[in-house]
Amino acid sequence: MTTSPTNPTPDELTCRDVADFIMSYLDNELATSVQKSFSDHLAVCSSCVRYVEHYRRTIEMAKAAGKGIEDVAVPPSVLRAIREARSIAS
Repeated sequence: MTTSPTNPTPDELTCRDVADFIMSYLDNELATSVQKSFSDHLAVCSSCVRYVEHYRRTIEMAKAAGKGIEDVAVPPSVLRAIREARSIAS
């Protein structure tokens, strides 16, 4: 089996593999056998469990940080200053 970004070999995944393919793992984009190998690795590697949990929390925090931003009104004076600065820089 050829290793690719969404298809690492399922034989004994390493901690490096977990780091390299974490997005595909969390998005369930890996082959079933590889997904199982990830789960098997996580069952015995507390460092990778912490890494995956931190990664998940980072994603959740990034999503939460972006909520409501579109509702923030930018004062007209700030928009004017940005436009003026951009026209000067051009």
